[in-house]
Amino acid sequence: MGFPPDICELADTLYMLVTKGEIKRSGLRQGIMFSTVFEAYKIKNRPKTPDELQNKFGLDRKSM
Repeated sequence: MGFPPDICELADTLYMLVTKGEIKRSGLRQGIMFSTVFEAYKIKNRPKTPDELQNKFGLDRKSM
């Protein structure tokens, strides 16, 4: 999706913490991925608005 490597690495770590390694289904997985990327940007002091990330993930408001 074109995210910087440091954001991807942190988001992957957060994803594993949240899911505890379990496989999640499509809608839930996309929502968790969105949240972990959103949090990774905040942790790295480069916050993005939900609208900025919403387009990259192709999610509607309900799924976020």
